[in-house]
Amino acid sequence: MPEYMNALIFSLLFGLFGWLYSLAKANVNIVDSMWSLFFVINALCFAHFDPLGPNQTIVFSLLVIWAIRLTAYLCIRNAHKPEDSRYQDIRRKYSPHFAVKSLFIIFVFQAILALIISYPLYYIFNPINTSLFQDIVVPISYLMIVLGIVYESIADWQLYQFKKTKKSGEVCRTGVWAYSRHPNYFGELLIVWGIFINALMYGHIYILIAPLLMTYFLFKFSGAGLMEETIIHRKPHYKDYIQSTNSIFPWPPKN
Repeated sequence: MPEYMNALIFSLLFGLFGWLYSLAKANVNIVDSMWSLFFVINALCFAHFDPLGPNQTIVFSLLVIWAIRLTAYLCIRNAHKPEDSRYQDIRRKYSPHFAVKSLFIIFVFQAILALIISYPLYYIFNPINTSLFQDIVVPISYLMIVLGIVYESIADWQLYQFKKTKKSGEVCRTGVWAYSRHPNYFGELLIVWGIFINALMYGHIYILIAPLLMTYFLFKFSGAGLMEETIIHRKPHYKDYIQSTNSIFPWPPKN
């Protein structure tokens, strides 16, 4: 698939740009802001830069809205802030010569991971078949993606407002944060699974690897799992939050 090779080349070039920027700033936080843009790059490569059909136009538009919103929010949030504690831990673990190693373990890794998770997008822009259930399932996929964008936006906005007045060590438990510890990740999952459902109408079932991989990473690897390894030491009250509140999927608190 030449489209995949093009997507890999452009993603790696974008990752290289981010790495050079991180060297100038001595801070790799920029990779978080780049994450959603990798998917836009991949979608453009899969689409051959050709005119889009109705479904492709809707999916691509939603993808761009999600990417711009998330990138803008993360750029604002991380502006003039020190490197995230997750990356500080990685920096210590892979020192010395972290500056060189970060190109591969952070930026190339993110580019390739985003390309794998973008797999369903390939079939949306290059359909191999259609389904009798297309008229039912495709609107459901749109609804999931839109709800994911809205839910993630609400979570980020509520956390942003909370941080303006929070006290040291205080944990956000207001709004959607009262129902899960990582509601923004729940929004991400709705988007990824919505894209999968849309693509399933046009591709093979093995594109299931993409949303499953994203779910694993958010729960166990680079998302909630990695973040909560250190947050308890910085916020003692977070242990109570863990015991009373679901990790990602919203649910009424236990007490």
